[in-house]
Amino acid sequence: MEEQINTMGQKINRFATVAREHKNSFRLFELLRYNCHPNVRFTSLNASFQEGNIILKGQTDTYLSLSQQIDILKKNPVINQVRVSDITLSREGKIDFQISFNVQPQIFTSPDVSVMPPLELLLR
Repeated sequence: MEEQINTMGQKINRFATVAREHKNSFRLFELLRYNCHPNVRFTSLNASFQEGNIILKGQTDTYLSLSQQIDILKKNPVINQVRVSDITLSREGKIDFQISFNVQPQIFTSPDVSVMPPLELLLR
């Protein structure tokens, strides 16, 4: 009986971890949805929910849209330390790049923390 209780406890703990990670990923995708420039396409995502570190690889048609994407991220109060690297021109004439940033960990635990960009960016 004790072994069954231990087994059930382990299953419950694993389920809690899966449920927590699902919640985390939902908030991250919500953040990206509201803070992605319409001419930017992200091709790769690497996220560490514990530390709030996000690394995105992406592609766009112009340096202007890349610059605007960086501006969108930098102006969002839950996003910190925006860094851009590995900017290259692809064979197809697209601009490939990598953006990394940190997010406030509260976005993953508190539904009250907004992931929306600042209002002035929405009104452009």
